[in-house]
Amino acid sequence: MPDNSVRLWARRAACVIVAAAAASCAAPEASPTPTLGTPKPFTPGDPTATPPGEDITDRDYLAGKEAYRAGDYAA
Repeated sequence: MPDNSVRLWARRAACVIVAAAAASCAAPEASPTPTLGTPKPFTPGDPTATPPGEDITDRDYLAGKEAYRAGDYAA
């Protein structure tokens, strides 16, 4: 009979350990979704404000792009 008692306590201890481990493994919190709004208008000297693609209408940018295409790298 003492053999059954030891097994019973061992099972109970194992259940408590498993339950504690499962409780400590919580699901990770969802990260907030980044806001994808309208890009800031082109501001000279602020490269982070440059919108992607061909939507840039700044005169200096367009002149520089044309000079680059023409091979006039000094301009």
